[in-house]
Amino acid sequence: MADVPIVASHHTFHLKRSRIVIVFQSVFFALMMFGLFQLLHPILCIVVLLVGCVVWGIHFRQPYVEHLEQLDHAEWSFKISSSTQIQRSQVTGMFDHQFYVILYFSNQKLKPLIIWQDQLPLISWKMLKTRVNLS
Repeated sequence: MADVPIVASHHTFHLKRSRIVIVFQSVFFALMMFGLFQLLHPILCIVVLLVGCVVWGIHFRQPYVEHLEQLDHAEWSFKISSSTQIQRSQVTGMFDHQFYVILYFSNQKLKPLIIWQDQLPLISWKMLKTRVNLS
């Protein structure tokens, strides 16, 4: 059992940071700054640019889910990048939106988890989409 590769497990997903989200947020920020440069005084634009860069930097320092595993039909465990502790919660809803999947948890303290296509290898992505479509 120890020699079985991680990909062979149909219930385990190792996530990485999404490049799609980084590109999407960068383009949106650039468009927003372009619009503000047209409307505001240049000094205010520089202040808004600095504040935006600080907020964006803080956003990327936030922890993210790096490991997700289905234990039972609705019971899932996950590990957050900044913690060594593994948390468990029940998934109340799973929705497939073609390029990303959203998992809603029963614990109200947990935000919905958005898993983008580029966060998983192709085989794992297809397994996750199959799980979502079967639930």
